[in-house]
Amino acid sequence: MKKKLIISTKRTGLLSKFGGVFLGIAIILMGFIILMTVDTKPQYISNNTEFIDTVLQIIPYFITAIGVLCIAISVVSSKAYVDIYDDHIEGKAFMTSNWNCEDFYLTYDKINNITTGRIKNIAIEFNGIFIHTINGTYRIPTNKKFSKEIFRHFNDIQ
Repeated sequence: MKKKLIISTKRTGLLSKFGGVFLGIAIILMGFIILMTVDTKPQYISNNTEFIDTVLQIIPYFITAIGVLCIAISVVSSKAYVDIYDDHIEGKAFMTSNWNCEDFYLTYDKINNITTGRIKNIAIEFNGIFIHTINGTYRIPTNKKFSKEIFRHFNDIQ
């Protein structure tokens, strides 16, 4: 008998995933533009301030690194999803201890609790669900709508 798919977060939030990549590319381009114009020192800065020169040379690299980080987090978070069936949950999620996306298959009796909240990574936060089991916590970034829907479904079957 084929199991009934109740909720799936696959292919949800594509706009935010592409938005993160687009934002990262825009930030990287801004960093390169600043890097190309860093030699043109404003007239109000005197020639004997090495500290300001150093800061002006470091800022474009810092901005570019933020853009790369934004793209990396968008790509990594887009791999996580959860499919909820009538008798189990499966998908790919981040474990508590690392940011590697791992496959999982859990029957409802192996799940201790499901909570919603914010998934934090360095300076970026995602809405998401946390599936708590005896083996650890699975973190899946989702939008608020799916987080509430999954949470409501799990509470209904309890």
